[in-house]
Parts: sequence; C-alpha cells; structure tokens
Amino acid sequence: MVSLNIQSIGIIGAGPGGLASLYEFLNTSADGKSTVGTGKRPENPAFTKIVAFEQKDHAGGIWAPATKEGDLDVPPQEILDT
Repeated sequence: MVSLNIQSIGIIGAGPGGLASLYEFLNTSADGKSTVGTGKRPENPAFTKIVAFEQKDHAGGIWAPATKEGDLDVPPQEILDT
C-alpha cells in the first residue's frame, strides 16, 4: 500500500459538490475514517489545511441565484427552437 503525506487540500468551487467535499474532508481522520454523523470532529484530522475557492462572493454554486443586475435576458423561444 502506498502512503501519501498530503497535508493540505484545495477545493475548486463552493457549490453543492465542493461544500460536500469540504464537509467530508473536515470530518476525515488521519487513519482515513470519517466522523460524519457522529457530531464530533476527528481528534487527529487527516489534513492541516483545507481551502475552498469560489469565483463568486458567496457559496452555493448554481443554486445561489445571481442578482437581477447580473442576469441575462432570456432569449425568445423561436431562437431556442432552432
């Protein structure tokens, strides 16, 4: 078995998948076991640094609606049907 000494993790995107990854990594102990569902953080965490990068100023991905100013107009149905 190969043993890797990974101390830091970078997660690209804070949408649903990125947030789920962040939660799981925060609850992973050094022996690879997960503490998800126990209500406790691991005593010996697997990673010393976990960073999630997000393009927007808030988490949520496509589930976090953009402001009205940033929304594009919906094209007419005739264009979509072509």
